[in-house]
Amino acid sequence: MKRIFKWNLICAMILLILGFTATSANAAYSGYYQLRNAGRTTMFIDGMGRADNGSDLSQWANTTHYNSHWEFIRVSGNYYQLKNRSTGLFIDGMRRTSSGSVCGQWANTTHYNAQWEVIPDGNNIRLRNRATGLYLDGNGSTTNGANLLQRSGSSSANQRWTMISIGGATPTPAPTPTPTKPATATPTPTSGQSALFSDNFESGNYNNWTTSSGTWSVVADGSRTLRQSNTSANCYAYAGSSWTNYSVQAKLKVLSYNGSNRMAGLMARFQDTNNFYFLRFSNSNQLEIRKKVNGSTTSLASKSYTCSAGSWYTLRLDVNGNTLIAYVNGVQQLTATDSTFASGRIGVTFNYASGQIDDVVVTALSGGAPTPTPTPRPTATPVTNGSIYYVSPSGTSSNPGTINQPTTLTSAIGKVVPGDTIYMRGGTYYFSSKITIDSGRSGTASKPITLIAYPGETPILDFSAQAEQAGNDGIRLDANYWRLIGLTLRKAGGNGFRVHGSYNVLERLVAYENRLTGIHLEGPAAHNLVKNCDSYRNFNLRGRVGNKADGFACKEAVGPGNQFVGCRAWENSDDGFDLWRAPNTVRIENCWSFGNGNPAVFGNPANYEGAGNGFKLGGDYIAGNHVVIRCLAFDNKGKGFDHNNNTGALTLRHNTAYNNDRNFVFPNNPQNGGQYVFQNNCSAVSNVIAQTPSGALLQGNSWQIGTVTANMFYSVDTSLAKNPRQADGSLPIINLLRPKPGTFLIDGGVNIGEPYNGSAPDIGAFEY
Repeated sequence: MKRIFKWNLICAMILLILGFTATSANAAYSGYYQLRNAGRTTMFIDGMGRADNGSDLSQWANTTHYNSHWEFIRVSGNYYQLKNRSTGLFIDGMRRTSSGSVCGQWANTTHYNAQWEVIPDGNNIRLRNRATGLYLDGNGSTTNGANLLQRSGSSSANQRWTMISIGGATPTPAPTPTPTKPATATPTPTSGQSALFSDNFESGNYNNWTTSSGTWSVVADGSRTLRQSNTSANCYAYAGSSWTNYSVQAKLKVLSYNGSNRMAGLMARFQDTNNFYFLRFSNSNQLEIRKKVNGSTTSLASKSYTCSAGSWYTLRLDVNGNTLIAYVNGVQQLTATDSTFASGRIGVTFNYASGQIDDVVVTALSGGAPTPTPTPRPTATPVTNGSIYYVSPSGTSSNPGTINQPTTLTSAIGKVVPGDTIYMRGGTYYFSSKITIDSGRSGTASKPITLIAYPGETPILDFSAQAEQAGNDGIRLDANYWRLIGLTLRKAGGNGFRVHGSYNVLERLVAYENRLTGIHLEGPAAHNLVKNCDSYRNFNLRGRVGNKADGFACKEAVGPGNQFVGCRAWENSDDGFDLWRAPNTVRIENCWSFGNGNPAVFGNPANYEGAGNGFKLGGDYIAGNHVVIRCLAFDNKGKGFDHNNNTGALTLRHNTAYNNDRNFVFPNNPQNGGQYVFQNNCSAVSNVIAQTPSGALLQGNSWQIGTVTANMFYSVDTSLAKNPRQADGSLPIINLLRPKPGTFLIDGGVNIGEPYNGSAPDIGAFEY
């Protein structure tokens, strides 16, 4: 007994020296903790400094840095959210229901996928996802950077976690950017957006701000926020410089109003407290763009809009030339034109109201009307701990790759090691053969290799010298942990980008007029993220004319964990998205597929066989449990959403199909013991509105309620879908296929555990 006591005392002293204390599994959880695996006691859950939505959750041995610190935020009962101290992202199950799937991270989310039941297990805890019931599992790994998985419940020590409270010791910060909290609705500007100002108040002060009237303080509300408590005056806080064309975004929550017609809002081009533009909520249920000139206010645009006290809203006001555009929660609400103020600072105002703000981001906008083009804007400087190489159309292989002596792309690829970056200068690069990034040139989880457009420039890779034949791809990526960002690739003899590697990020790429698929993942490719990419007018003549060239493909025994987010596919000869023979779950979210399979685009060639499906979700009777969320399919020659003889269990939630030959075609029940799930989908104007099997779960879909007509949408002008992307590379905000108030599409869906406005979720891809 004395030996046991002595050993326990020694352990306690060690933990005290380290500044950590192990927390009882029956304690109330608050503050920051490390989570150490009980099966592999050197391994801690680690966010890896990854700030992108959907990025993988990983592990690291014997670490104390901020990336391994998790704030426990109670939701209700034993359910908590776990927020990373470094990035502000939450641990998220990503709606993945397969045991063994990778766990992810997501910013500023409140849905059930980011809520975890804390289950005491002796001196440890187990973490069970509220949405799926899967448990967080270390998988027995001792490899730094290995992914955290989710598995069905078991007695394995890999599913038990020791909570270590962060005490007096100062943790060693990881070599990552200064911790920031990502903004909501529109992501915090990275790649290509010029951030002018940001403040999330995690510093504990508001030194960057000037206030006029009011009672201001930084308080904790899940995270730190700036609160104004006075309800007896017009109160202002403002910051920044006299900027001209910019976007200001902030989270705002009204706590209380004192009287009628009181308001709170976001200010732009602020001169002084008597002269500025502002986007405001009021307790008279109005949303307005207003201007205040010499103390007198005038409404520039308004609409009915309910703002509930106690709820957070993400407001954004763009001022670009004489145009003002207002957004709420990422959805465009109002537009106005005015020339009173040409420049000014930003701020927030509370009129006889108390409230809070958080996650303020100001982003530069280019002046004047943008030129329509599908090409994303170039990207910002990535964080890198390695060497930087510059390449240009005039570079030579003998040059060292400096900015003044650029080298060639193939030469730079042959030199890079983990952590390095290759900048491609603008202009057209001509190639006659495939560029291969082989598996021996891989990065690592903590040190990816980046191939990126030089800021402000657009590199175009032209492969028109290639003959049309299989294997004549543009770029073949066999390596792991690469990031390809901001490149345009055209006219390859085969696929544009062909990926066999894993853990890669393909972001803001453009692929067009290739002789096979624009962006193609296949074979061993796993855990790749394809984000905000465009692929269009790809067309094959070889073999069955038009039958092989898709916008995006993830098929042919492809590996697990691949995702497509924010991508557009249009006017490809075959399908927009093709998952033929994909056995592992592929997730497609917030993507658009339109106008595919139209032979007239390619001059009506003889023997044309392009299928023209928007989202082809399988093939050849292979079972794949794919997930499609908030996607649009319209004007496709074939089907909008098609199972294509997939024998697995598909899940489709909040999608919109319009004017396809057939919209939703799923005639057969899955054969792998699962169930089709169709929730809150919208189908309009088609020969076949929806064909679903008898065993499917059907909830909140438009065809269960009534007939959707074109006049129930703000716009059916499908040409809007080709509008330029936003400055951060995300999809354009347009009124196409957004439902109008007063239709059964608004508040007509069912609650599936995600945030929504109004009394119930809206039906279709957009939430009003």
